[in-house]
Amino acid sequence: MSCDDDAENITGLDFSGSNGVFIVNEGNYTYDNASLSFLEFSSQKIYNGIFFTANGTNLGDVAHSMLIYNNKGYIIVNNSGKIIIIDPDTGIMVEKLTGLISPRYVYNVNKTKGYISDLYSMKITMFDPEQNALTGFITVQNNNPINQHSTEQMTGYNEFVFIACWSFDNQILVLDSLTDLIVDSITVTKQPNSIVLDCLHKLWILSDGGFPGSAYGQEIAALTRIDAETRSVDLVLPFPSLSDSPVDLVINGSADTLYFINNGIYRMSVTDQKLPDKPSIVVRNENFYSLAVDPVTSIIYAGDAIDYQQNGLIYRFSPNGELIDSFRVGINPGSFCFKY
Repeated sequence: MSCDDDAENITGLDFSGSNGVFIVNEGNYTYDNASLSFLEFSSQKIYNGIFFTANGTNLGDVAHSMLIYNNKGYIIVNNSGKIIIIDPDTGIMVEKLTGLISPRYVYNVNKTKGYISDLYSMKITMFDPEQNALTGFITVQNNNPINQHSTEQMTGYNEFVFIACWSFDNQILVLDSLTDLIVDSITVTKQPNSIVLDCLHKLWILSDGGFPGSAYGQEIAALTRIDAETRSVDLVLPFPSLSDSPVDLVINGSADTLYFINNGIYRMSVTDQKLPDKPSIVVRNENFYSLAVDPVTSIIYAGDAIDYQQNGLIYRFSPNGELIDSFRVGINPGSFCFKY
């Protein structure tokens, strides 16, 4: 194992032609210290603070996720209520979308339409990726005083976008991207935090079940499988204990293997009918905070928040769970975005 504490200090960033992975470092809530790192595959160098290096200003308050689409990098800065759009080759900001409440994820339907989920706004915001402009919104508010459809991760099947409603909720909303209307909802275990689509056209939803003392109540966490065609639940895999609180369900590039964090990192095939008995990657002293799988190499990436105050680490593991190396990044590495 190698740990690169001395990341490259560079000016005039140029990652054109370079494959790698962006690491979105959340920073600390209200401290305006979110940052962006980049691991270049060819050189095996980690570049920290690249947004500040390229733009001379901080990224913002709590950077939550990132997506690259049509050679634009969308960085969702949750507590700043904005999305920063960068050139992924240089890190230079080309535009920003503002006026959002608490954005979480971006889903691009096509070159002229995208959706933005939001923790508090009770709506899906629409935007035009070509014009870099907000274009409207889709209301998802309901009449329940507790669960107000806090929209989170999104994934698509045909023209439909499936939206997990996480905080104090238990619904998967179905959005018709042709009409921009919510056409269905599917009930799952409480607090679905992540959703993926597999190679068999099945949706997998990971729910943490809530937490002790929640006004919404708590139940056993579960992994739920839904047929994307029929929208019917065909498998529910509950976790062993109420103390289980799994997060970060991800899938590999061939969409046949699932991974998630539940203290350790677990791996299972999409054809499995039960949860794995033990983790593929066992926690030693790490505080696993985020997870991703390289869509090309199937290398596993895990972010370690350590104590949530100091600069974190990312670990890389082989598909079988063997440690490859590690790199020092920013505070609270919360998500990954691959650049190919």
